Amino acid sequence: MRRSAVRDLAIVLGCSWLVRAAVIATWPRSAHSDDLDSWMTVAHELSSGANPYVTTSIVKWPPFALVFVWSVDRASRLFDISFFLAMRIALIAAESAIVVVLYLMLTRFAEARRSDGC
Repeated sequence: MRRSAVRDLAIVLGCSWLVRAAVIATWPRSAHSDDLDSWMTVAHELSSGANPYVTTSIVKWPPFALVFVWSVDRASRLFDISFFLAMRIALIAAESAIVVVLYLMLTRFAEARRSDGC
């Protein structure tokens, strides 16, 4: 990857983080989604050895989603941070990965179109 492309990617990624930081800063501290409540309930059920598909009526997700929630819960315990913060970090990391992949795809296809004369 060219040095200018790395710089451009860093700028795009930095801008996405600034937007995310602005949303976090302006969002009411007490507000969180129903999804987070569901994830916290499922994490508690999993940590107690229960099957959330049986013990709750909220789980309508594929099994991999439970693996993700379980992993975030384990990471929050490992690093001694709240489940909310661990989930926020995981979702921002996923969002950042999407930004990187989209940037790489767009630059690749834009260069291909430029070389074709379009």
